Amino acid sequence: MTAANGNGSTSLEVDRAAIRAIGRLRLAAGIACALAGAWIALASPGRLGWTIAILGWLAGLGWTLAYRRSRKEAGRADLAPMLLDAERLRWSAGPHQHELAWREVAKVGIDEDRLEIQVCTHAGVQYRIQSIYRGVGAHDLAELLEQYRIGASQSAEWD
Repeated sequence: MTAANGNGSTSLEVDRAAIRAIGRLRLAAGIACALAGAWIALASPGRLGWTIAILGWLAGLGWTLAYRRSRKEAGRADLAPMLLDAERLRWSAGPHQHELAWREVAKVGIDEDRLEIQVCTHAGVQYRIQSIYRGVGAHDLAELLEQYRIGASQSAEWD
């Protein structure tokens, strides 16, 4: 849930159920790739068919490994909430903690294909933030980050 503090800061808790749901989607993709590979191997047993089947099985293996990684991440005890205040943005991505001052942020956008938030800095560094926070979807999170970025730039102009 979103917790807004009296000092203008916001804390967004990690939604472990969302992480598990993303993992289940990855597992479904792995199963679909493996089944498609088997179907292609049976339907067209030529060299091209086997090549495509093996690629399908490898893709299925990759999705299955991604599923295992997301299960492990959902079980981690140290998942930190996203913290937003007038000065900075703090979030964790896997085992790494990130902190970014709003004055460094050039643009906040959304990758519609992956439903991830893109935070671009003036130095050209691009961060991707997964939409795994309780109570906000990808578009809501991008809008919230953009509001904080604009608020910080306006307060910097007043100083």
